[in-house]
Amino acid sequence: QKQGGRFSSLFSCCLCTRRVMMSCLCILISLGCISMVVLSILQPPVDRKEELGLSFMNSYPNALVQREFALSLDDHYKRDQEWKHALAHNEIIDTVVIGHHGLAKKYLFILEGGYVAMAKPVERNLLVFPHSSISTISWLKQHPTKATRMDRDFQGWGELCAVAIDRVLGWYRKPSVVGRYIDSKLLYYHDYSFWGRIQYALPSHNVPVAMHAWVTGLATRAPSSSIGNYLRAMPDAIKENTVTER
Repeated sequence: QKQGGRFSSLFSCCLCTRRVMMSCLCILISLGCISMVVLSILQPPVDRKEELGLSFMNSYPNALVQREFALSLDDHYKRDQEWKHALAHNEIIDTVVIGHHGLAKKYLFILEGGYVAMAKPVERNLLVFPHSSISTISWLKQHPTKATRMDRDFQGWGELCAVAIDRVLGWYRKPSVVGRYIDSKLLYYHDYSFWGRIQYALPSHNVPVAMHAWVTGLATRAPSSSIGNYLRAMPDAIKENTVTER
């Protein structure tokens, strides 16, 4: 009986070990299959394009860009109307891979007619982030809310608002910008980053973007410190006035 009990225990132990090994093997096979699927999804397109950087104009000598801004108001208006129509309606015929430059996500396209356009998404992908990253700032007189800068990776809304204000004031210092929807399969096709391949693999959907006219000959300079001090002092002044009114 003792030997039978030992044999039964040994058999049960072997059977349990075998089950554990089979479970581990199934898990490894499943992980391998998942890895193969993920790698196939993240694989760049067969016709991967060369990264040209910001000197891409050497490859598109006949492309149309916005260069001159010292124009009369009538000339500014005519050019703005021409570009706005092209940015909103012209077919995308080529994608330019420039790599990552600056803070915001941006994608460069050649439109029908030779217009060079830069697309900036206005918000994070809503298929992954159900709630938009653009939060509405609520203002209560009793409880002033501190405003913060928008999501630096997605600046499309800010560009659209800025150009609207620029045109109302008649400055015409901002390049032409319009809102447009671009299919995700086109927008992310040549985005070779990890997240870009994930977004390309998602079901096809329209992505809202701010479509810019590409501008050449720009130079950067440090902003005025006096303007920064003024903007930082404004919330404190509003808060003091609110307390005084109470």
